Amino acid sequence: MAGAANEAPARPVRAGTNVRRVIREIIAFMGFALWMEPDVAWAQGTHEYRPMGAAVVARSDLFRGRDFSPWRKPPSRRDSSYVGLFGSLEDLNLFMRKGGRRDRLTRSLLE
Repeated sequence: MAGAANEAPARPVRAGTNVRRVIREIIAFMGFALWMEPDVAWAQGTHEYRPMGAAVVARSDLFRGRDFSPWRKPPSRRDSSYVGLFGSLEDLNLFMRKGGRRDRLTRSLLE
């Protein structure tokens, strides 16, 4: 107990600060990020919370799990070719099959 008297009191922490940071990091690393350049498409992703690395395929091709390599580095998410995040490899491939077009929800679907 003698050592406890010499310890500095713990600094107060704002409630939820660390929780928000952790949630933001988990969301940032779930799913697949996609970049589309004129002739190739890049993807970076995780599967069941395990990093898969990055893959690059022809824009007319689809991604498969074996395409991903932890040694390959994708473009930055700030790059203009960045498209967005997808929840699964199937969602990403569906987007690729549509030719890289996102269907917009109409007002009638939202009501």
